Amino acid sequence: VTEHLFDVLERQSLFAASEYLALKVLNETSCTLDNDLAKQLETYRAMKKGNTAPNIKFKAEQTIFPDQNYQSLDDIPLPYTLVVFGASWCPKCQEEIPELANYYKSWQEEGVELVLVSLDENQAEYKAFVKGFPFISTCDYQKWNGQIVNDYYVFSTPTMYLLNSEREIVLRPNSIKQMEAWVDWYLVKENQ
Repeated sequence: VTEHLFDVLERQSLFAASEYLALKVLNETSCTLDNDLAKQLETYRAMKKGNTAPNIKFKAEQTIFPDQNYQSLDDIPLPYTLVVFGASWCPKCQEEIPELANYYKSWQEEGVELVLVSLDENQAEYKAFVKGFPFISTCDYQKWNGQIVNDYYVFSTPTMYLLNSEREIVLRPNSIKQMEAWVDWYLVKENQ
């Protein structure tokens, strides 16, 4: 029942209700959850707004830097970083991630860096997918079993987290439009 209700709430974009259900179920000691559902629900507790996201270490052989090389998220000098999880095999990612490239320059001017964490398993597919993107991209070729994916409790693609310079989760945008609205509302007004 919980899994069905959670699925309905997620499909209807009722994220506040999804978070409430997730936290209630996770805090119940008499409730047994399927591991996949538990992981999906855990994301609402571990990766909620205000929590500190794990650092991401960039390995040179797995990371493409269009401009400057960084060792980790902590080295990025801009006040905000949008971490996006996606893959070449994800139809929604094929549509949305290239669209992020269109916003990248204006977002970067407002203080937002973008990091793509790919869930691809094949190096050639990963490199073909990210070719020409103006932002940092990294891939460990482990799909759902990668350390970064597990650290961030990713269970679907695309998934986005907006972090401040202390890696505190500022926003969990569910679309590019929501992210663009945040940039327009908070950063553009702030910088005027």
